[in-house]
Amino acid sequence: MKIICRLLLAMACLCLANISWATVCANSTGVAEDEHYDLSNIFNSTNNQPGQIVVLPEKSGWVGVSAICPPGTLVNYTYRSYVTNFIVQETIDNYKYMQLNDYLLGAMSLVDSVMDIQFPPQNYIRMGTDPNVSQNLPFGVMDSRLIFRLKVIRPFINMVEIPRQVMFTVYVTSTPYDPLVTPVYTISFGGRVEVPQNCELNAGQIVEFDFGDIGASLFSAAGPGNRPAGVMPQTKSIAVKCTNVAAQAYLTMRLEASAVSGQAMVSDNQDLGFIVADQNDTPITPNDLNSVIPFRLDAAAAANVT
Repeated sequence: MKIICRLLLAMACLCLANISWATVCANSTGVAEDEHYDLSNIFNSTNNQPGQIVVLPEKSGWVGVSAICPPGTLVNYTYRSYVTNFIVQETIDNYKYMQLNDYLLGAMSLVDSVMDIQFPPQNYIRMGTDPNVSQNLPFGVMDSRLIFRLKVIRPFINMVEIPRQVMFTVYVTSTPYDPLVTPVYTISFGGRVEVPQNCELNAGQIVEFDFGDIGASLFSAAGPGNRPAGVMPQTKSIAVKCTNVAAQAYLTMRLEASAVSGQAMVSDNQDLGFIVADQNDTPITPNDLNSVIPFRLDAAAAANVT
């Protein structure tokens, strides 16, 4: 019985020793700091494509955060944990990509205190030593060379507001068993993404209508505003391809001209003009915002307009 009691007493003492040795550290200012990424000027018509991986400019310097461990800390080394609420979807070149929203997957790497590259999320990474850890004095959380990678899973259309969100919460402890309850700093992202929209007509080529040679006498016989005899209307289909415009979107096409007379575009010969109509032979009035040809894009954000 005495042996058992002594054994239990020894175990109890050991547990108490472990509890006093284990400590949770905090930001030396008393408030967790935030390392923020602004995504406002990152995307354009080139990289705003599904599958594209966009690497943000590296934050090469030290994050500038100091921690402090409470009295009773008996060691001079710490562990760091990078915790997230996002779920890892895939790993590419050691980067763990998490779905941040409907448009993006995000992943990160950083270099820690002992100059090893880390790919969070990851818990209880053993760091280097600092004599201040056990002295209840501030010491640097020497994370640096932060690299943030974004993978586009759905292209942005026009303007999308990304609310500020915490990607990682960073904790510092003295053992790999301490609870992760006191953040030292956070890594966040957010911003307003604006991607220019544009549509290209006929793959950028000039649309030509060749009416051949029309004698001056035919114009005289037709009179002002009338089509010369024998000159037949021509029909052409114009290919439309849009970038950063939602598939199946409803759009309209209108006509702009530098010289106009009624519903006609005036050519470089001021006595000669042309009228453009839709497939129902309804004339389109140049420079009139309400005179348009409606059409709808297909699944590839393209269409043909007659």
